[in-house]
Amino acid sequence: MNNATNENVRRVGILAPMKPELLPIVKVMKLERGKLGAIPVSVGRVGNVDVIALMTGIGMEPATKVTGQLLDSTEIDHVIVVGISDLAGDSAIDPEIMKLSGPDGSGSIVAVARYLVQKPSRIKGLLRLTNGMRAATTLAANAAKRACESVKPA
Repeated sequence: MNNATNENVRRVGILAPMKPELLPIVKVMKLERGKLGAIPVSVGRVGNVDVIALMTGIGMEPATKVTGQLLDSTEIDHVIVVGISDLAGDSAIDPEIMKLSGPDGSGSIVAVARYLVQKPSRIKGLLRLTNGMRAATTLAANAAKRACESVKPA
């Protein structure tokens, strides 16, 4: 992974909108908790690259704010954004499902229980969605790790 001027990449920022998207990156890359100024981040080294990973939250406004904070706080050679989304028009995702989690992707046990009491036939579908998201986020984390590992030493 080289930047446009063919200089070796030294630091990569990895952004994820939600915790379920960030946690596989932290695990696969063996990152540790840290801070970049007041921003909570996960940091580490993958191959020859320093990695700073953080959660942006969902939506354009929080993502823009967090990205700006990252880029203003330190020198970043490349930014990787890891986000998993449903298919447009996918009937597995109804508007009620979107209310089961907060802006960071964390679920509400009470909301899920209430949903499943009202729609018990959706349990298999929710399990399929959960397994699909887990598989997709793990694949994305492994791809980001391979990209960082492919960087040649300076």
